[in-house]
Amino acid sequence: RFGRSASLHMLETRLTARDQQLNYERDLPEVDGKRDLEAFRAKLNDPSRKMMGPGQVEWLGRELAASVKAGRTWQVIGNEVLMAKIKVPDLQAALGARYAELLAAEPEAGKGRAKRYAAQAAFGAVYGLDMWDGYPAERERVFATFRATGARPIVLAGDSHCFWANELYDSSGAHVAVEFGTTGITSPGGGDYFTTIPVGAAFEQANPEVVFNDQKAKGFVLLTLTKAEAKAEMVAVSTILRKDFTASPVKTLTVTPLARGVSKLAVA
Repeated sequence: RFGRSASLHMLETRLTARDQQLNYERDLPEVDGKRDLEAFRAKLNDPSRKMMGPGQVEWLGRELAASVKAGRTWQVIGNEVLMAKIKVPDLQAALGARYAELLAAEPEAGKGRAKRYAAQAAFGAVYGLDMWDGYPAERERVFATFRATGARPIVLAGDSHCFWANELYDSSGAHVAVEFGTTGITSPGGGDYFTTIPVGAAFEQANPEVVFNDQKAKGFVLLTLTKAEAKAEMVAVSTILRKDFTASPVKTLTVTPLARGVSKLAVA
């Protein structure tokens, strides 16, 4: 608990309750040129699939309610993976006439990645089955907890090795939280496989919940919380190959508290 400004709630989504992640190769194989999308979606949306489990969801609800009752402005959710709904972008649709030229300039790693994106975008694949997109029913249970408690959540996430600023909406279209994803320290992000294709911009264009995405920068998110606002600075280092480096913000975003349970995200 940080005075009247914020409370921090750390989730465990890796070991204790999580059901096995789905996998496109295993759970959505292509047979004679066709994929059984209906069967895959039934698996994906199975309401019994768990990411946190009922005990932890109930605990989170109690903690959020206590934070709101204590008058704290922000309820910060420390969480391993992205909660936003993120689909693989159709790079050709995003780039239009530039696509062929940019693709031709890519190394083999970039061409291979672009080919995989094209195949997945064709059937509406989500970006990460290992993320909350792989557990949509459990995500709705968490979102319902956000709403029921009147919390004003700021979700923090890692694991994708990219910078993200996302607006989170439940299945009814109601705004429930904002999310900041931090990049890796040295691990490659999706953009590191490309040299010319602006893949971060393609993710922004393809996904209504994605406000900002940088798939190349390495660094950290500095989150400053006051009762008046939350400021997220996405700080990148100039190099990860030498000990002498500079650090500078690549994007700054602010979140303003409105009514209880409501906030507004803006690019500063």
